[in-house]
Amino acid sequence: MNVPVYELTISENRRRYEFVSIGPKGRIHKVVDYTYFPDLGFWNLGFGDLDTATNRVSDNVTSDNGDGRKVLATVIRSLLSFFESYPMETVLFTGSDDRRTRVYHRIVIQYQKDFEHRLAISGLTEDGLEEEIETGRDYFAFILRKA
Repeated sequence: MNVPVYELTISENRRRYEFVSIGPKGRIHKVVDYTYFPDLGFWNLGFGDLDTATNRVSDNVTSDNGDGRKVLATVIRSLLSFFESYPMETVLFTGSDDRRTRVYHRIVIQYQKDFEHRLAISGLTEDGLEEEIETGRDYFAFILRKA
């Protein structure tokens, strides 16, 4: 994916990444958080818009600021940075609803060739089975590891 990325502000422990989306709807603050679930043995990738008034992150907002590819490339950049510090870890991500999970699936299928040499991505079925991602198959979540 040879797309420009936004400048990231990275927390000291490389678990929180912030950037500003710039487009027709103005400047929208974005956050990518990596949260560890010790009982499950994986990290969750959380992504959303930061409400600067409340300092809360919402993963239910659809910003549609006209820069989706650049935002996606920036999120992937955060993931690669995260794996530099945590190379043996597993990251899981899913949408906040079924529609978003389907959108993420389409994005993974579309861009998989661009980052498969750096990231190993598989799908997690509703039955809890991890498998190679296929078009036309529904997944509950996606599992990422450093390739």
